[in-house]
Amino acid sequence: MGETRMSRQEFLRHGLSRFLQGFWAEASDPGAGEAKSAARAVGWLRPPGALGEAEFVAACTRCDRCVMVCPHWAIKIATRTDAPPPGTPFLHDPDAGACARCPDMPCITACPTGALLPLQS
Repeated sequence: MGETRMSRQEFLRHGLSRFLQGFWAEASDPGAGEAKSAARAVGWLRPPGALGEAEFVAACTRCDRCVMVCPHWAIKIATRTDAPPPGTPFLHDPDAGACARCPDMPCITACPTGALLPLQS
């Protein structure tokens, strides 16, 4: 697979996003242990169009493209204290309705591996 070049704006947005995700994860849950991580494993959601969990984890290359294109910043990357495998995307706060289910679904379009597939109408 060839390398894709990232604009300076994309680089800064991506870097800031990753920094803030790690900062907020640690600030909101300092000292998270294995028990807390296991408890959170039930109830987290993948981005729209995600394959089944095992297939998704196998297909996702952790490229973060779905995170970079999400206009509502609803998709976050799992950190070492999160229940999903580190580096995989998940919906940050599904209870608050952060994912707006955009009509054009940029997260699905951005996925290069098919881990996110178009939703059936």
